[in-house]
Amino acid sequence: FLNSYAVELSEVGRSEEAKNISTLVCSSPFAPYDPEWRKTLSEINQKMPRRSVVKIGLPEHQEHEEEYEPEPAANVLAFPRAKPYIPSTHLDTASLGEIDVTAIELLAIILRGVLKGRATEEEINKICNTFFFALKNLFDDE
Repeated sequence: FLNSYAVELSEVGRSEEAKNISTLVCSSPFAPYDPEWRKTLSEINQKMPRRSVVKIGLPEHQEHEEEYEPEPAANVLAFPRAKPYIPSTHLDTASLGEIDVTAIELLAIILRGVLKGRATEEEINKICNTFFFALKNLFDDE
């Protein structure tokens, strides 16, 4: 039945569907016992339109990949690349002495060290204020 259906689909120009059904029929364990099934699949494959394949090459490998900036394909905002954070190997605690700071002031100090020039003082203060009021709302009773 399915082989006949595949033949009919092929005759009315629905080659892709015919091929799918014929492939299913030929994957049956009974396919070796009916040579017509393989013949149908072969005929459907011959009727199918040939597809062209175009190979697209990628740009050659650049020696300095970090310097390669592709041209934008459209009107796109170009954001500056973030500078990598290089943590200091040690903290000079001897020069700190005893410091009396609040948790929010400590957060600001940490952010200044971590963000080193990637955020303005105003942005750091905004982050600290947002954090403070978020904590205040969470722990309103304390």
